[in-house]
Amino acid sequence: MSANLQFRSIILCDQIRREDNGKALLIGVYSGDIVMQSPAPLALFFYIECVGHLDQDEEITFRINVEKSDGTLATDGRAVLKVEDHMDPVLNLGGAYIFQEPGALVLLRETGNEKWSEIFRKKVSISNPSSTEFLSPSGLAQPS
Repeated sequence: MSANLQFRSIILCDQIRREDNGKALLIGVYSGDIVMQSPAPLALFFYIECVGHLDQDEEITFRINVEKSDGTLATDGRAVLKVEDHMDPVLNLGGAYIFQEPGALVLLRETGNEKWSEIFRKKVSISNPSSTEFLSPSGLAQPS
């Protein structure tokens, strides 16, 4: 990664809103592990505060993985950040992630020729993995 850009803080939450005065409002901040009652999809967002800047024509690619408890991938997704003249020092990445078993939510980054580097990891526990709920094809939890 470019030595000109560093991550000051990375916070995982349920929702991020921008107030009229420009301040970010973080809702449902996860300070510890994510503990779920049963397998289900979660809408989660990363609030990433950066200091410094990217070099011109440089970009960062983020990958958000859902790992199973054995470390294998359940899903992965990518988001590319390209340099803009007036880049906001706060990045919001997120989406719906489906957890069908305990594991982890992992954020990685890649810049230029550098390899993927893990920058955030959050353990996911499911208190009742054999719940009577199941995931429908739409991805929403449905009673059985």
